[in-house]
Amino acid sequence: MQLLLVGSARCLPKTRNYGGKPEAVAAAKELQSMNANQRKALWQAWKAENGKDYADGTPDDYVRFAAWSANLDAMIKSNQKQGGGHLHGLNPFSDLTFDEFKGQVLMPDQARAAVPATTGAPKFVPGGASSTRKLMQITPPATWDWRAKGKVPPIRNQGNCGSCWAFAGIGALEIKSQIDNVTAAPNASEQQMVDCITTSYGCGGGWSNHVFDYVSKTFAATEAAYPYKAANGVCRASTTTLAGALTVAPQPGFQWVGANATTIMQAVSSTGPVVVYFNVMDSFYSYSSGIYLASQCNANTINHVMIVVGYDATAGVGSPESYWIIRNSWGTWGEAGYVKVQMTNDNAGACAMYSGLMLPLTTANKGSSPSPSPSPAPKPCKGRKCL
Repeated sequence: MQLLLVGSARCLPKTRNYGGKPEAVAAAKELQSMNANQRKALWQAWKAENGKDYADGTPDDYVRFAAWSANLDAMIKSNQKQGGGHLHGLNPFSDLTFDEFKGQVLMPDQARAAVPATTGAPKFVPGGASSTRKLMQITPPATWDWRAKGKVPPIRNQGNCGSCWAFAGIGALEIKSQIDNVTAAPNASEQQMVDCITTSYGCGGGWSNHVFDYVSKTFAATEAAYPYKAANGVCRASTTTLAGALTVAPQPGFQWVGANATTIMQAVSSTGPVVVYFNVMDSFYSYSSGIYLASQCNANTINHVMIVVGYDATAGVGSPESYWIIRNSWGTWGEAGYVKVQMTNDNAGACAMYSGLMLPLTTANKGSSPSPSPSPAPKPCKGRKCL
């Protein structure tokens, strides 16, 4: 972002989307030299860009400005540090403290060991009977990106709701439907998953394997038929049209993927997107670009779910220059909605991301008539700490 100060010929320094470390350092130095009036002008420009409507001089504006200023100062400091890794930037969450962000967007923290066990679903076997591109399953290419192959839909935004588990599951099915060349590859409904899956807790968090299992037994309606509300609601799948809906088979709709980089590369390049659990820390929510290193987080807990759509292992597995291309569900955050995360050579992965890895099975359109039977009412959940 680079904007013109009102009544001045000076442009405001960029606060994200840097061309590299030198540009980020130069911008940080400019930001550091700004006076109070210039910082306020940057705040006003940021509010306008991100649709924030805090009225000037109100208590809410004061509190949000304080949080935003603290995040700006942390960004300035981090981007001037020596060494590699990712760059920080302002984004739509920059007026929140990390604790506020966690409460509004992330799932409750869970121990890595809490990720559902791999029993009850088949395991991805490189070169096995389920292979669609057997050579790639045996020897995966050094780089892969489903976006470059036109198989990835526009980025989504979960809003202030801990529904990443629904977005990751539905997003993976949408991508897989395009890989499978489904006739009407849909923009499918995350809200249906939030409302209708009784084994998860809507905006209070959940597990993406429940999405695959539910869709394999019923269907995922289109977004147009069942639009997203970013809030828990009453399931209305029984009155929703099946036109353009998606299903996945056989039950439970997914395969487990082995917890190591080579197997994940084999699965992604040969078959499709892989869903990963993740531990988001304060250094992650301010991510702007570059490779997010494993040293920035821990691998003991998870509180988020995303989708691996590609990778670059040219520098070798375990190198700080090799990375996964991961699709998030926070709108234009990061690199236009994506993040590069270091590809580690272990069984835990950066930020616990080698936990509970899932690969969707074969997708298809469901049909064009109403669902014949009602779906169960949503499971009650009090508060966010009920996952």
